[in-house]
Amino acid sequence: MLKNFYSIYPGILPAGLCDYIVKTAPWSNHFKAELSEDNKDMFVDKTIRETDVVFLSPLSLIGCITQSYTREANKSAEWNFALDGFEEVQMGRYLEGGHYDWHIDSFVPNEAKQQRKLTAVAFLSNPDSYKGGEFELKVAPDLPKKLPQGTLLIFPSVLEHRVTAVKSGERYTASCWAFGPAFR
Repeated sequence: MLKNFYSIYPGILPAGLCDYIVKTAPWSNHFKAELSEDNKDMFVDKTIRETDVVFLSPLSLIGCITQSYTREANKSAEWNFALDGFEEVQMGRYLEGGHYDWHIDSFVPNEAKQQRKLTAVAFLSNPDSYKGGEFELKVAPDLPKKLPQGTLLIFPSVLEHRVTAVKSGERYTASCWAFGPAFR
């Protein structure tokens, strides 16, 4: 049983750094976010998710920051999950109508018996720059739905969450996942 549903680190990324991360991401290589039900077959379903994405190395600046805080949160929140590594960082761009319905990030274990365990989301946009686009964690209705620019939120990947539709403006995030031996 989880004692804590999330760890939050407000303002760890200065606004100028958030803007730099967004500006220097390779958006010319973006594609529509894909979904999977079995961790193998990928598909696009705009009724579930409408997001442009690009990927950065886990050793990118934002990757190193999210990894450091994810390891710290794993201990301080007393999850103490066995972690073996981190996936690439997924930069997400939510334009008008962009959303992601209720979902979890932890898939069935892969062939190596590894599974996503922790999700880290860096909120890179000033919340005043877009309308809608609210982040919701189902088990934590008290969590503010619009987190300040530069906030890092970390939570177990098995928890249901969503992003409501953006009504105007642009919303940017960077997400990174820690993986380890499959849950038993």
